[in-house]
Amino acid sequence: MTHVVVHLTSLPRHTRGASRALAHTVLAQREGRPVRITADEFGPPRAQDSRTSFSISHDRTVLVVAVSDVACGVDVEDAAEHELAEVAYRFCSAAELTGGLPARMWWTAKESAAKAMGRGLRAGLRSISFAHNPVLRWSTVDHRERRTDLLTRVVELNGRHFGLTVRAPRPPSVSAQVWKPLQDGESWRFVPEGRLDG
Repeated sequence: MTHVVVHLTSLPRHTRGASRALAHTVLAQREGRPVRITADEFGPPRAQDSRTSFSISHDRTVLVVAVSDVACGVDVEDAAEHELAEVAYRFCSAAELTGGLPARMWWTAKESAAKAMGRGLRAGLRSISFAHNPVLRWSTVDHRERRTDLLTRVVELNGRHFGLTVRAPRPPSVSAQVWKPLQDGESWRFVPEGRLDG
């Protein structure tokens, strides 16, 4: 069975340095050695010399890194619903717009799927759709009306939506690791605070 670990931390404000530091921390923990992170001009960050897949996302105060042996994508969003609803026509189909589901839910589902595809926003969020409502259960992902081998799930928690997409034939097992951030000037480090399995 496919397994994904979602690493979470809360920050008073987000910085790029914190994202990289948490990614380095969780990858080193998983690999048992320091891992170099690389990225090309258009692609997502990758763990060099590793088969581990990871994805990073943040909103104003939450930082998330998803890690798995298979392609994965994560998104967290706390933007006000009315802000995303104003521009939802750019990333939702007509059916999605009239379905009564929050625009923020669609955004997180689609962005996590686009990240798992390795294309990010270049995938074209309007071209991504789901067989089922990903808030209710894991849903297969379609891209440009063709089925992919990706599954997406969205949960709403504490006024934000979390989207997780993974390349798997069946819903994966997911566990969460919570980290405590420690900042020294511009440097960040993270220590484990707790683990949730399920």
